[in-house]
Amino acid sequence: MTLFNYSQEFNSLNQLLQEDEVNPETGEIINNDEAIKQLFDELELNLAEKLENSQRYIIDTLSQANTLKVEATRLNQRAKVLANKAERVKELMKDAILATGEKKITTDLFNFSIRSSKSVHIDDLEELSREYVKMTRTANKTLIKKALSEGEEIAGCSMVENKSLNVR
Repeated sequence: MTLFNYSQEFNSLNQLLQEDEVNPETGEIINNDEAIKQLFDELELNLAEKLENSQRYIIDTLSQANTLKVEATRLNQRAKVLANKAERVKELMKDAILATGEKKITTDLFNFSIRSSKSVHIDDLEELSREYVKMTRTANKTLIKKALSEGEEIAGCSMVENKSLNVR
C-alpha cells in the first residue's frame, strides 16, 4: 500500500526498489544499487518529475519503516515480558530446590542443580581508585569543529564539507 500514485514511468523503478533480491545460496541480500541508478537515469521524465516521484517514494518508505519500528518496539516489549515471566518461574524453581536442602534433582527429562558463583557489586563508583575504572575516550567533535573553524590546526582532524538534500 502506498500513500501516492506514481507516474507510469516511475512504477518500474518503484517495483525494483520494493524488491529485496536474496542470494539463494548465502541468504544475503543482493545489492542492486547499480540497476536502480541505471533505471533512474533512463527514466523518460524531466528532473522535476523524477524528484517529485522519488520524494513520494521516500515518504512512503519512511512511513512503512516507522510502522515497522512501532511494531518492533511492541514485539520487543512483549518478548521482554515473556522473558521476565520465565525468569520468575526459574527463581521459584531455584527457591523450591534450596528449600529441600538438595543440590541436585533429576527427573526423566531434566537435571536440576544449584551452583554457586561470585560476582562483584559496586556500591559507589566514585570511591574506586583509577586502576579499577574503565574509561572510554571519545572525541569532542563540537569543540574540535569550533577550533578548526577558527583556523586552529589539530593533528588527526580535518574539516569535511558534506552535501545533503533538503526537501520542504
